[in-house]
Amino acid sequence: MVLMCKVKTTEDKEEKFELHGKLRQLIVLYFFTITSMDDDLKECPRYDRTIQSFSESDCKIMLEFKKTDLLQFLPLLHLPDECIFDNRTKMAG
Repeated sequence: MVLMCKVKTTEDKEEKFELHGKLRQLIVLYFFTITSMDDDLKECPRYDRTIQSFSESDCKIMLEFKKTDLLQFLPLLHLPDECIFDNRTKMAG
């Protein structure tokens, strides 16, 4: 806050440019700190989302298959008990 006030009140262009740089560094550091804090959080698997929980139209629209086809594909896919995606989302296999 102090840096933002100083940027607003200073009239020296060189000092203002330098303060803008420091402010940018602080903002980047802040976002890095905030996002790195989430690394240890574990999300609960969504066991409520199964093929049975989707309607026939949802299956066709979102997954581009009929619900009956998905039920036939499931044993052929040999999915693990739990799938973890790149964004750390978990789902039952």
